[in-house]
Amino acid sequence: QGKGVPASEVMKQRLAKARADRQVELANEKDSAAALAKKVEAASCTITARVNEEGHLYGSIKSSEVVAAAKEQGLKLEKKQVHIDDGIKQTGVFNVTVVLHPEVKATLKVWVVEEE
Repeated sequence: QGKGVPASEVMKQRLAKARADRQVELANEKDSAAALAKKVEAASCTITARVNEEGHLYGSIKSSEVVAAAKEQGLKLEKKQVHIDDGIKQTGVFNVTVVLHPEVKATLKVWVVEEE
């Protein structure tokens, strides 16, 4: 397969440099996730939905709707980053967890209001 190489000093140095570069790259990813987490914590989104007389939604709010509302606020999130604990099925204010990095999480405040 040709994947193995002899463990010479040159190859050990290349491997060490590649590992160091990867560590720097991972640190940069974490820093950018932390910066985005601050923006997410400071923001809040409003989603309008159809409701019945008791305030319960017809259906529920999904992560894709939260992502679309966050995009209107200037936040670039992905659907897989948004975690809704117990589906949103009524009007009110909800805290939605956003996982931006394995070590960085943020909470986005989502307002669900009745559609006019």
